[in-house]
Amino acid sequence: MNVLVLTSAVGPISIMIMLLVIGELSRRLGEVVKAPYMHRWFYFAATLAFVSVFVKLLSGSSATDEFNIENIELATAYIAPLALSLFIGIAADEAVERVLEFERTWAAFELPRYLMAISRIQRAV
Repeated sequence: MNVLVLTSAVGPISIMIMLLVIGELSRRLGEVVKAPYMHRWFYFAATLAFVSVFVKLLSGSSATDEFNIENIELATAYIAPLALSLFIGIAADEAVERVLEFERTWAAFELPRYLMAISRIQRAV
C-alpha cells in the first residue's frame, strides 16, 4: 500500500467523520426538541462512506488508477457508495431543517398566536 492510496482515501474519511459528527449533533438536538430519529440516516450515510473507504484501501489503486476501463467494477464499488452517502446526508439534512423550521415558526409563533385569537373570541362570546 503506497502513500498515494492512503492520501486518496483522506477525502472519503473526512466525509465519513463529518457525517458521524452531524449525526451525533442531530441525535442530541432530536432528544431536546422531541424530533423524529433523523440521525440514523446520517449514521447510515457514514456507513456507506466507510464502505467506499474500505473498497479504496482494499483495491490498492490510487486516484489516477481507478478510472481505467479494466477497473470499472472497482470504480463503481468505490464511487457509488460515496455518492449515495452524500445524497442521503443532504436529504437527511433537509429533513432536519424542515423539522426545525416547523419548531421555529409554527410551534413557537403561529400556534400560540392562533390560540390567543381563539381565547379572545371565547371571552367576547
